Formats: sequence, structure tokens, C-alpha cells
Amino acid sequence: MKVNMNNYNSNVQFGIAPKTIAGKTLKNIEFNGFNFSTLGLGIVTYGAVLCPRYLKARDKWEREEILRRDFATITTILFGRRAIQNVVSKLYAKKTGLVLAIKPQVQGKIKQIFNYLRPDNGVHVLSSSQLDEMYTHVDQCKNGLADFADFITTQGGDIKKVLTTDETLKKNLQAAYDSWKSTSKKAKLEDASAFDIRDMIKDLKKSDKDNGNIKAIESFFNDPQNSLAKRAKAMNANFDFLTMLMIIPAIMGVFLPVLNEQITKSALGGKNNKK
Repeated sequence: MKVNMNNYNSNVQFGIAPKTIAGKTLKNIEFNGFNFSTLGLGIVTYGAVLCPRYLKARDKWEREEILRRDFATITTILFGRRAIQNVVSKLYAKKTGLVLAIKPQVQGKIKQIFNYLRPDNGVHVLSSSQLDEMYTHVDQCKNGLADFADFITTQGGDIKKVLTTDETLKKNLQAAYDSWKSTSKKAKLEDASAFDIRDMIKDLKKSDKDNGNIKAIESFFNDPQNSLAKRAKAMNANFDFLTMLMIIPAIMGVFLPVLNEQITKSALGGKNNKK
């Protein structure tokens, strides 16, 4: 199963041929509409905002304050919101089984954690149109529901939770499991794992034991307004709201100013004592 990850035309590169060295370099800093790329924004904010302020500081106390206050603020803007979105999407996925973000398949815990902190080319929180693409028309995948189940499992979701959220889906899944469970170690659907459900779907897609239950599940996804697609989009909208209007303002508007005030008072106290 594939999800279109292209959010904009990547063949622009300021009008330079994309396969040239200049094109490959400039594509990392070109605008996406009115928006900076993360690399471009980082160059401007750290290089054109933070560095001049640091160089023009009157004394070491002001330089320390600039590094402490401005560096933390810029870093929060560049990395904090995306990192929080990525972490919240993982927590939502664990609770609901729905995949709300695409993560690169890398080995090693450190690389996996780093991918949650990278603004670009790390974990990618899906847009509404991408969620529509994922949770509708799964029958158009090469192997239908089997590819969908495999994709959900690979990306850290839970196909059992996904297919038991809706009552209609759950009934069809129960009927499909009843026709397959003789080959499974788990007699009841409630006892089956997400991997059991994935294996069941793959087996039934290859055999004639399904009796139309897998087809019925696939037909559920033909409705572009199905409950899973709407729920996934609502969840992504919720943690966009949390990060944009609650968590980031709390960090930048409350935590950082209070921290800076306390450290500045301490620093000024030390400065006065030296005099």
C-alpha cells in the first residue's frame, strides 16, 4: 500500500533543472507556497536572526540571555511543534490502532528516536488528503485488504483495533474469523492478536473460505466518508490544535519566560556580587 507523500511540486528548484547539482541543493531550501522549507527557515532564523543579535550583544550577560532565550525559542518553533505532533500521533496510534503518521523503516532505537525529532525526512504526520487516501478504497491495492493490513502492522498500528472499532466491520471480521479459526490457535476473536488478524486476512484472500466477508470489509472503505477516515482526520486535527494552540504557547508563553526570568535574576545577582 502506498500513500502519496508529495505535498508540493518538487520539480521547481527555483526554475533550475532538478537533476543538476544546483537543483538538488536548492530543492532543500525552496519555498512551498508562502512557506519556508525547514532548512531554509533554520538558515534564516539561526544565521540571520540569532547570530547578529549575539555578535551585537553589549556584554557576556546579554550574550548568555540571547543564547538561553532566543535559541530556545527558535529551536522550539523549528523542532518542538513537529516533534510533539509525532509523539502524539504515536500515542494515538497505540491507543486506537490507526496509523496517523508514516515513519521511515530504520534499525536501532537511537535512529528511531531521532526520526521523531527531525522536522524533515523523519516521521511524517499525514494530512487529511493523505488519510483519505489511506482509509478509503483499499480494494484498489494490489492484494486489497491484505496489503492494507500489512501496511497498518508495519507502521506500528493495530489492524485488530482498526477493524473492531466500527460495529459493521466487527461483525464481518467475526464472520471471517469464524471461517478461519480452525487453522488458528486462538478459538475466539477476542483472544486473537493483531498479527493473527493480519495472517487471517492474507490466508482468506488466497483461499475460497471467505464467504464474502473480506469483500464486505473492503466495500466499507469505498465510502469516502467512512467512520475510520473521519476519525483519523479528527484525531490529526485534534493534535494539531493541541500543539499549535496549547502546548507550544504554553512552552513559549509560560515556561520559557518564567525560566528565563529565574535564570536572569540569578545571573544578575552574581553580577552584582562581583561588583
